[in-house]
Amino acid sequence: KKKNMSSVIISWFWSLVRLVRWALSVAVIGMSAVIGFLWYFQRSLIFPRPKKDQAMRIRHGSYIQVDVEKENRPAGVGKRLVGCYFAPRSEDHWTLVFWHGNADQIGNVGDILGQHLNQEHGYGFLAVEYPGYALCDGEPSEKSIIWSSDRMMQYIIHELRLNPDRVCVFGQSIGTAVAAQMAAR
Repeated sequence: KKKNMSSVIISWFWSLVRLVRWALSVAVIGMSAVIGFLWYFQRSLIFPRPKKDQAMRIRHGSYIQVDVEKENRPAGVGKRLVGCYFAPRSEDHWTLVFWHGNADQIGNVGDILGQHLNQEHGYGFLAVEYPGYALCDGEPSEKSIIWSSDRMMQYIIHELRLNPDRVCVFGQSIGTAVAAQMAAR
């Protein structure tokens, strides 16, 4: 009877080992599938953006385009950069440069916020669109967004001739990271 009991225990032990192996295999396969899904869709998860057919036109500000087709630009930057611009009421007024949050666009929050800040306070305002979002060609990535934003900053200082000491940058959500990067420059 002792021998029988020990063979039952050994059999039970190996059954438990097989069950644990099976559970671990299922867990590894499941985690691999989740990681594969996240890797494949990472860009659309990090940069959820409105589709081109959902682009809101700029209703109040000036629609500006900066042609960068002939410039040495990183992958993902389209041929033109886009912004929504309100000129400052005077040289004494600041110009605010704004980057919106994910899944938004300059035709939405930038246009409305710019109109309010310009009409009520006289501030200049530029809402910068990300590559691949709504009105702007390209594909969003950290590199394409930073390059495009830096180029738009150069545009307002050199082309629009705004005083860099009278420019303030800010952002909403993911736009805060871009604004911080521009402020550091």
